[in-house]
Amino acid sequence: MTLEDETVPTHKRAALWVFDRLLEEGVIVYTPLLNVEGVDAVVRRADGAYRDLHIRASAGEHHPLWFQVNRLSPRDNLFIVCVAWAATPVQCWIFPSSEFARYAVQRGSTNDLDLEAESPTAGRKLKSALSRYRNAWRLLTDGAMKPYGG
Repeated sequence: MTLEDETVPTHKRAALWVFDRLLEEGVIVYTPLLNVEGVDAVVRRADGAYRDLHIRASAGEHHPLWFQVNRLSPRDNLFIVCVAWAATPVQCWIFPSSEFARYAVQRGSTNDLDLEAESPTAGRKLKSALSRYRNAWRLLTDGAMKPYGG
């Protein structure tokens, strides 16, 4: 099973949920016509720079905290936004792409991050070791252009 089997409606639902949360913070989200280079959305910063967002929905009820990114090329302005639908309440994990790549297991061109797996260095589950990224909206909203307040 791969997350490439993820349905378009599930991905769109996750993206719209993320956009709604950002709009609530007063952040305008720009979406490309086509998903090019894994960019689902862009957040403009007040200094004119951009944050690229790659949004991933989880594998589902059997693997609610497992996320995959194909052909990941980490860069400073790329953030991986992971939405865990099967978790109650819904969980959102926001990672700088370099951190996602650091903790993910690479299988060919795919980076798998299972937050239920044991951390290779911390002696506890990754979801505990990486808890600073749970609901880390500040990584996207701090310094963002907020024409509508927030």
